[in-house]
Amino acid sequence: MKKNILILLVLMLMISCTLINTETDITGIYLYTGTFISQRLFFNPDNVSEGDTVYSAGAVLLSWNVLQTLSGTEIRIDKSVGDNASYTNLKSVPVSSSSTVTDSILSGNDYYYKLTLVGSGNEKLMNEYKIVIPKLYFYSPDLSDLSISDDNFNIVFNDVNPEGQYKVILRDTTKQILWETITADTELIYSGTPLSTNIYFMEVSTSISDIEESQSVVMTTGITQFVIQ
Repeated sequence: MKKNILILLVLMLMISCTLINTETDITGIYLYTGTFISQRLFFNPDNVSEGDTVYSAGAVLLSWNVLQTLSGTEIRIDKSVGDNASYTNLKSVPVSSSSTVTDSILSGNDYYYKLTLVGSGNEKLMNEYKIVIPKLYFYSPDLSDLSISDDNFNIVFNDVNPEGQYKVILRDTTKQILWETITADTELIYSGTPLSTNIYFMEVSTSISDIEESQSVVMTTGITQFVIQ
């Protein structure tokens, strides 16, 4: 038993060491978690032939745990959209060796955040986060398809998490769950009860954990609407 505990502790130490960023002025463990959603909805539910609108939104939580006592006046968080060359100040927070910061995201761009320890007359880079949003979307059912079968139609979406599983949910316009399944495949067939004439929401979500490479844990969701006539 003691041997197993020792092996577990060694493994945890090895994983932690891979997360320590030593390429900045302040060595530490820097992670981010994110929740993102992309929706493709009817522009006008009363006239489904008018087209659609696309909404993307989300939230990101940046965390840090440094391996030394920090001395300074504040920690500045800068943000850049699309590249890491156009930073603007987002906010400043009190100096702390271990803390978190949240921010909202309103489009499908890549985002960059930079933590800087500000002292009296000097600055030290803590970390630069690159936030890549996995865009999860449906190929089928599609808003433009007005001849979808009420009991046997294809569900197809892009594969943003090849090693993971997806949760697929069908809802009506009141958001009540009518059918759901968990799958590792990105192509399946609806196997629920026949649907009545109406507009429906199809939702797929997955959790992507990439601790060692990008120091991130992300939940991403894609939503589309379709009509049964």
